[in-house]
Amino acid sequence: MERFIEAIESALESKNWYAALSLALLLPDICGKLQFPAQATGPRYKAWFDKYVCPTYTIGSHVFLGSGDCYALRCSFLHEGGDDITAQRARVALDKFRFTVPDSQGNRRHCNHLDNVLELEVGEFCRDMCKGARVWEVDVAEDNDVQERKSTLLSIQTVNTHPFSWEPPRFN
Repeated sequence: MERFIEAIESALESKNWYAALSLALLLPDICGKLQFPAQATGPRYKAWFDKYVCPTYTIGSHVFLGSGDCYALRCSFLHEGGDDITAQRARVALDKFRFTVPDSQGNRRHCNHLDNVLELEVGEFCRDMCKGARVWEVDVAEDNDVQERKSTLLSIQTVNTHPFSWEPPRFN
């Protein structure tokens, strides 16, 4: 998981907000699939988010961002490039998201609710998702099945460590 978390952090450092957000929204998918491969995507995404991230977005009885709305955002953004979740079946309370970055003085706006729109600072949200994944890593560290499945995750390698050789086709 560290390679994905590091990619998110690198994207945030370079202000590649869309790349960071895309990968952050995938973390519950990846972790959930590794831990509960037989479960359907939606329920395992929401269960992971409820356990590892939702408490960060809950103050008292007010839930700023619940698992259903986060899953709806994931579906809307990753499949359609949108922030409006009104057409998503998983939607619970929100209609739309507004992602922001800090201004030139470092002022930021995070967890602002206005009507059914939730404003989130993109870096803060991505870091919260990464924190959740790191806690999850500790929780599953002794689960041999999860550790074995982790070995199947995509890994981008440099050419000199390529596991097999390949020669380009020769044209006569």
